Amino acid sequence: MLDSIDYQKQAKIRELTRQLNQVISAKDQALLTVTTLQDNVVPTLESALKLARDGYESGRYNYIEWVTTQQQLIDMQRTMIKAAGLVHLRSADLEALTGIPVFSDSPSTSAQSSQ
Repeated sequence: MLDSIDYQKQAKIRELTRQLNQVISAKDQALLTVTTLQDNVVPTLESALKLARDGYESGRYNYIEWVTTQQQLIDMQRTMIKAAGLVHLRSADLEALTGIPVFSDSPSTSAQSSQ
């Protein structure tokens, strides 16, 4: 009887550990996506958009090239927003699995709530 309970307990721990690892991996991947887009891709596209606009205004580029660059920037910003949303969703999943807050209150929020 005790062996059966211990076996069930160990199986549940393994399952929760597997779920926890999956959620952490998904959160880390989404966070890497946000960081990469925010630090590298979006600034590069913003620079490219400025160059394309300047080129269009001076007659070196046509309207399609300017609009295409603008659409690429918008697409990457949209992708970054979706990835940021996934970071928050996976953080909520981590909180649900562990019972531990992923994001703590800022000092000013904590001070206000204790008054």
